[in-house]
Amino acid sequence: MEGIEFHLQAEPRGGSSWCEFSQRVERMGFAGLRVPDHPGSGASPFVALAAAAAVTERITLAPYVLNAGVWDPLILANEVATLDIVSDGRAVLGIGAGHTPSEWLMRGAVYPSAAQRVDRLVELIATVPRLLTGETVDFEGQHVQCRDAALTACVPVQTCVPVLIGGNGPRVLELARKHANIVSISGLGATRDDGHSHSVRWSAPVVDRSFGRVDGATRDLLR
Repeated sequence: MEGIEFHLQAEPRGGSSWCEFSQRVERMGFAGLRVPDHPGSGASPFVALAAAAAVTERITLAPYVLNAGVWDPLILANEVATLDIVSDGRAVLGIGAGHTPSEWLMRGAVYPSAAQRVDRLVELIATVPRLLTGETVDFEGQHVQCRDAALTACVPVQTCVPVLIGGNGPRVLELARKHANIVSISGLGATRDDGHSHSVRWSAPVVDRSFGRVDGATRDLLR
């Protein structure tokens, strides 16, 4: 169907099988491959995506989505830029606020409130895309700081690496509408007792409400 793309989310369980799977994803006509970011319970998205880049030519490659709470702006920008280089310009920066408590607790950190998680996401969106465009960034935020930060050698192939913001809360969707190339509506249901999975709520009223939040925000792409 014209205008509709299909992307597939997966993660590796073996080296050769992952490479074969990535090639099959491309042969089957998928537009992109996505790898989740759950440190401690999942694979490293950037290592997996770089391996997929080496054996594919067309599909876009994105973490889906990065936990903003565990990434530093310069380190994240460097990872995305490197993926863009090794994939010849097929990287997408997929990021969200994060929600799984263990991903903070296993690092000896306090699990932030929902508002604090979104606050950090806002600050990463204010810094990482600027770094990816070659800008030298000074930023003093509540959660992240940059001092003359710049990617001086690892320069992305794309002039503007696409930004994908995923989530469902009002602030996240408003942020995505303002600053993302791709808005991903996810986590529609309530978080279950494991702190990770969600109940499914893909009803028309729920989806319409989320789209309404996106439509109501002012567009301001970071280009």
